[in-house]
Amino acid sequence: MQSHQRYVPLRQPNATADPLQLEARDVLRSDFLLVGNGLPDASNTIVSGNQRVLSARLADAEFFLNVDRRQRSEQRRQELDRVTFAEGLGSLLDRTDRISWVMDQLVQALEGSDSLADHGRRAAHLCKNDLVSQMVGEFPELQGLMGGKYLLEEGEPRDVALAVAEHYQPAGAGDSPPSSDAGALLALAERLELLLSIFAKGQRPTGSSDPYALRRAGNGIVQILWDRGWRLPLQTLLSKAADHWAGLFPAFQFDAASLANDLGQLLRQRMVSQFEEDGFPLDLVQAVSGEGVNSARLLQDPVDARERLLLLQDLRTGGRLQAVQAVVQRASKLADKGDLDSTQLDPGPVIEASLFNSPSESDLLKQLQTLSPLAEACDYRGLASELQGAARALEAFFDGENSVMVMAEDDAVRRNRLNLLGVLRNQASVLARFDNIQS
Repeated sequence: MQSHQRYVPLRQPNATADPLQLEARDVLRSDFLLVGNGLPDASNTIVSGNQRVLSARLADAEFFLNVDRRQRSEQRRQELDRVTFAEGLGSLLDRTDRISWVMDQLVQALEGSDSLADHGRRAAHLCKNDLVSQMVGEFPELQGLMGGKYLLEEGEPRDVALAVAEHYQPAGAGDSPPSSDAGALLALAERLELLLSIFAKGQRPTGSSDPYALRRAGNGIVQILWDRGWRLPLQTLLSKAADHWAGLFPAFQFDAASLANDLGQLLRQRMVSQFEEDGFPLDLVQAVSGEGVNSARLLQDPVDARERLLLLQDLRTGGRLQAVQAVVQRASKLADKGDLDSTQLDPGPVIEASLFNSPSESDLLKQLQTLSPLAEACDYRGLASELQGAARALEAFFDGENSVMVMAEDDAVRRNRLNLLGVLRNQASVLARFDNIQS
């Protein structure tokens, strides 16, 4: 009615929206609206003519529906082997098998319930079967949706049917992600398989050319993870999958590590792009995902990056970000003259209290000891709060009556003081790269 004839369907009052609805009576009224530009005395002819057209279209749809119902979805699966997915990547059946493999990895990584695992695996097994149905052949926009309806009608669990119906979501900007856990899992598996296969083949999105909609697939992965709040180690998963794909497609002769790295870069770019589209300030986006930020850490937990960005925005709104930033930048400026490893968060192994010459050094060490467990545990709110508290200790260290000369002539003392500042810099970097934030 809508895409073919441009008619306006009319819904029943208080109709509920259920994507797996099997009957239209409770959703649609039997009349509809159309717009015509004929003369008033021709209105009856226009109405009856459009009714005949719509009746014919609905009769076609009913025919396709009845043909599809003669065969169960499971039986339709083998027909996928006759449909090529993409050159060099086998058939749709091969693709479904790869989606199932990715689903297994997701289930293991997220440690979901047994029922979620069962529903996700079953949905992955059946998710593309409707592509060879008569109905989807005539109405391609119903892919997934018809598959879900058929499965529910055939007695599959609703969670399985809904996952199949939702796994193309989000289809683009403004579209909602899947509403169910199984649907979200399947949507992730489908998009990861697409990225892995097309990248393994050697094709990349370039400029405005992206024939396989790989950027959109990347956006979908990021949006789904944020929506569900799932702590998925993406980079680890990509590395494992790239090794598996190298075994599946030896003819492509690609390096598995490079494939995983390239996919990681794409997803990082999609994250940054999505942050900006969501309206976050550019400098705060750069602080959690831009230059100097560890890419592996960013991809190990995309939800973590969003949480830190939201906190930074909250700190700025509350007028507290500038105070934290001032502390970190003052410490970092001198700390960069040292050689402390950027991952060192515990002051214990790198600070020697016996080398202290001033109470301000001891006070700063105490502050670092308070910050250390917060940084280790990624307690971002606690870390931000204590970094504000470090301002007083740092001011005394630099400017108070017990201040010290950081670049002392004694090598050991100088190194010790630089390490104090380096640990503070590292602890703050767990939250963000403050040097990317504008004052």
